[in-house]
Amino acid sequence: MKTPQEEEYVFYRFASGDMVNALSCLKSIQRYKKYSTRHAFIFQAVLSYCRPFKSSNGKHGKYKLSKSFVPDDYMELHKELEKFRDKVFAHTDLNVRSPVLKRWKAGNIDMLPIQFKHLSPSIFNKRIAEINELVTKVMNRIDQHIDMLGSWLP
Repeated sequence: MKTPQEEEYVFYRFASGDMVNALSCLKSIQRYKKYSTRHAFIFQAVLSYCRPFKSSNGKHGKYKLSKSFVPDDYMELHKELEKFRDKVFAHTDLNVRSPVLKRWKAGNIDMLPIQFKHLSPSIFNKRIAEINELVTKVMNRIDQHIDMLGSWLP
């Protein structure tokens, strides 16, 4: 991109595309009953939704979608999705999983199994409609911003 304005415009277009991808995943979830398939779609929907809210390096600067794009009445859900993305999907945060290393002996074999708290995206299964509303509202706000930015481009 030649100018910071062009780069910012492209960032918001990518952010809108991430929302479209998240909505597509949320729509696809409803066609499947199998846990692993639903898990994969929720995983991708959360990652796509959260991506623009994380720092993005460009040639002319860093970009990050402001939380002002999230309607106030959806902020708690937004925080839950971001936390799940940060602590479970994108990183291995041990404190969230509360791991305990066990020491077992079976005859001459030493075993070191790890017991940990399983965190599943299935906690969002009953909230698909609410997540869909959040993503749609954020996408609409991004698209309005894109329209405004586009009017400034030379």
